[in-house]
Amino acid sequence: MTDTIHIISENNGTATIGQDVDCESYNVCFSIDGVGDVTDVHWTIVDKDGNENYFDSENPCFDFEQSGKYTVSVEFKTAECDGVLYIEKEIDVLELLDLNVESDDITYCTNSSVVLTATLNTDDQIIWQLEDGTQIGVGRVLNIHLPEI
Repeated sequence: MTDTIHIISENNGTATIGQDVDCESYNVCFSIDGVGDVTDVHWTIVDKDGNENYFDSENPCFDFEQSGKYTVSVEFKTAECDGVLYIEKEIDVLELLDLNVESDDITYCTNSSVVLTATLNTDDQIIWQLEDGTQIGVGRVLNIHLPEI
């Protein structure tokens, strides 16, 4: 999920906080997008306990300890704008998905029926897709028939 707060400068530039999520951990990298070169960058990330973490790099990465809502803010300067710009954003660090398909390494013959069952650690919905993105089922159980070639 991405929320964006826009800051409009006098020259009609727009600044946003970008976030790049690693889906295999709670590591999130942040950036300031849409305003060109920035200087004097100061990030603040507030965790669930209210502890503040500070970063002075332009594109910091942070390892969150768990999923949840967090507040991220950044102060910075640009060549186009006098003074300090400030953006604050609430982000959602999503629950890591632990998905297990019990028969993921079995070879099946054509013209046979196959049942795949997935278990996971959340109440999320499973959408089954082919490599090309074609959706072939929804839910924890997928019943498919393998056609003859």
